[in-house]
Amino acid sequence: MRESYGRPLRDPEAHIPAEIDARRLANVSPPELQSALVWSEHCTECAMPACYTSCELYTPRHDLHCRRFATDIATASAEGPGAPWMTVRFRRWARLQAEGIPSLFRPRRAAHIEGLDRALGGLLRGTPLPHGFRMRLVNWWTRAKGRAFHRARSADIGAATHFVCEAYNHGREPVAVLFSLRQKSRPTHHLPHRIELQPGYNLDSLPTAKFFHDLRHDEEFFVHLEQEADEHGAHLSFGHLDFVHEPSCAEPRGSAAGTASTARAKCVVWDLDETLWDGILVEQGPDALEPRARVLEVITELDRRGILNSIASKNHPEHVEAVLRRLGIWELFVFPQIGWGPKSEAVRRIQRALNIGIDTFVFVDDQAFERAEVEAALPEVTVLDDQAGAELDASELCDVPRTSESARRRQFYQEQILRDDAAGSSEGEYADFLRSCRLVMEIETLREPLLDRVHELVQRTNQMNFSGRRYSKARLAELAADHERTCLVIRCADRFGDYGIIGFGILHDAEACLEDLMFSCRIQSKRVEHHFIAHLAARVARAGADTLHARYRATERNAPSGKVFDALGFELSRTEDDLRELTLDLADFELGERLIEVREAAGAEADGD
Repeated sequence: MRESYGRPLRDPEAHIPAEIDARRLANVSPPELQSALVWSEHCTECAMPACYTSCELYTPRHDLHCRRFATDIATASAEGPGAPWMTVRFRRWARLQAEGIPSLFRPRRAAHIEGLDRALGGLLRGTPLPHGFRMRLVNWWTRAKGRAFHRARSADIGAATHFVCEAYNHGREPVAVLFSLRQKSRPTHHLPHRIELQPGYNLDSLPTAKFFHDLRHDEEFFVHLEQEADEHGAHLSFGHLDFVHEPSCAEPRGSAAGTASTARAKCVVWDLDETLWDGILVEQGPDALEPRARVLEVITELDRRGILNSIASKNHPEHVEAVLRRLGIWELFVFPQIGWGPKSEAVRRIQRALNIGIDTFVFVDDQAFERAEVEAALPEVTVLDDQAGAELDASELCDVPRTSESARRRQFYQEQILRDDAAGSSEGEYADFLRSCRLVMEIETLREPLLDRVHELVQRTNQMNFSGRRYSKARLAELAADHERTCLVIRCADRFGDYGIIGFGILHDAEACLEDLMFSCRIQSKRVEHHFIAHLAARVARAGADTLHARYRATERNAPSGKVFDALGFELSRTEDDLRELTLDLADFELGERLIEVREAAGAEADGD
């Protein structure tokens, strides 16, 4: 449901293609129970009514409340026969908000409630009463209807298994929205979850275990949905935007269609017995095992796409290695965990070794117990049974860009194991070890042949993405052709091997401003970002600049990497929303000890030793 304020508008530019509605009807099964949240328009910085006279962004609606969307909450123009879509155009500080005691209803009852609400809202809006009194009635009903319908509930909100966010992104760039939940008794206790909406259709299902464990189910909730970086207002339409109870989801998920997130997979962790092969190694011995040819095909294909494969198996390590070497696939797995402890702990160890987000992991196991244990301990991980795992190469989870470097990603991590072993055996200081690695950084401008790999990089990187942005391939091509900016591509290599393309930066030449910067996490802790920024400082100084500016938007994931600006001596100039403008005085800047040789592919002299 939506707030009863305003007439039901139709947004002619919010067009939902017929095939999207057809896909919804074919693939999205109605839940057993669903909520009927009342969504309304709010401001993230609201201090009403004082802000109505003090805030320069205040734009009055008919009821004098602040308009934070470009229009009312409108209806999308859908070609298909599916349920109506709610569409919004975010402005700065805009927030979709639902409040009340969420309740669960049977789908038919929920649809009846929606229809009743539309009829009553229309009646209130058409009442021949003075405008102010009529608006008070409408706003009263918006606040009261959630509580009124609560009495007709089929179940309390504690029975919900997921929050479903079905959205259509009308823009050309991905949009990150923050879903959060709080209660009136704990106004400072937020439980945020980031949802990334790709251009076009998106369906995200967030397990409620992530945010229900510490909340009371009999107390009023505030449910918020807002744009993460709101300098460019997103144009989004929402279909299902409610809590649901799905009995099949109360057990571990068993198919790729029911995954918890649209985040693309970066690592698949495989069970072995009755998953990769038929039979149980410890009971039947290696000669009785029959490899599953289809699973071997999936593992090989994922490896070609740059999706890492690992193992979580309760077996003897030496026996497993012998079998996998005999099958010729031992080298396809990175950081395999073979032992007798909980498999969730095995997945955690793999995640720490790879240093990638836990929400990009997929766990495949034939045993319901093992799936339930991993899902309870690591709700961010997508959990699949062995049948769904055998079809992963056809899943949207694994639909990732394919580049020449993708096929080498496993090799990059295996070379990193050699680096870690060498670092562990080094008796000197860490700086001495880095110097012994003979790291070389090569910088070149973005050209058309590099677009695919740079596009892949900007879609994948999180921990060392200094803006949180995701650029489409078309947008990267536009930036590369922009005469006011230089798009820089960064490669690295050392004595252990070639990292390939590991970084991308955008320099506004006239303003001497580093507008964006991102790196692969493979070069974390190697001071590559320090040397790159120092190289830019020398570059703009040669062009006559006295300062180097940088823009940085801190997120939960990139905060550790953002410390590089403090380490190099940048000062905060100003903050607008969560975007920080930083300045480095070049007169006194000195990197200190240079541990990396920096080269420019265009033929400029090296900065490093």
